[in-house]
Amino acid sequence: MKKKNVLIFGAQGLIGRQLYLCNKLNREYNIIGLDLRNNLNKEIIKINTLNEKKLIKKLNEIHKVYGKIYASVNVTFPKVLQRNNPPKINSKVFTKEFSNHVCSFLNTTQTMCEYFIEKNIKGRIINFASIYGNFTPRFEIYKNTGMNLPLQYTVSKSSIITLTKYFSKFFLKKKININTISPGGVFDYQHKVFLRNYKKFCANGMLKNNDLNGVVQFLLSNNSKNLYGQNIVVDDGFTL
Repeated sequence: MKKKNVLIFGAQGLIGRQLYLCNKLNREYNIIGLDLRNNLNKEIIKINTLNEKKLIKKLNEIHKVYGKIYASVNVTFPKVLQRNNPPKINSKVFTKEFSNHVCSFLNTTQTMCEYFIEKNIKGRIINFASIYGNFTPRFEIYKNTGMNLPLQYTVSKSSIITLTKYFSKFFLKKKININTISPGGVFDYQHKVFLRNYKKFCANGMLKNNDLNGVVQFLLSNNSKNLYGQNIVVDDGFTL
């Protein structure tokens, strides 16, 4: 039986890379990786999700080569340039970074919905947000680390959760499963003081980048067929 095609937008990132290379997902689905660059030995389709016209064109090209697309997973995350805290936030930089982040999810979600409707596919869309999309940051864990949490990060993640719910409700009768995953912090060799502070609020500590594979597999499976517009938090208990 032919495997269903699943797109991973942001397949080169910390989480996206693990999803793209996940053995379990690759055994069950034909995983197609998309990103702005390619640093892997496997094939990555180059794409800029901020360009809606090129995104639509690329989607049609993928359809011609691989056939029907069953699902998309968006794990894109633009580079954050401004890390100032209030009251030193530059509004122009904030606006640009917010726009780049949210528009990636707007374009992929909208384009995939149009594609599913046109092809009469009951597809799946999984958008990655963050616990900080609906949870006030614990600023104390950043003390003495040289790190902080940019405001545009939390505002963007909150918007992605709302955007997902909006599209899910708008296209509910089309039976397109659109949901969000909100991970807690993912280990990426952060400052040891930060890691120690973060762990105080968890059962074990920061997530490993492959800890999200299982929930993605669930949302792609038939077991989640009645899930619409939900935000699934995976954070090792951090937000309790």
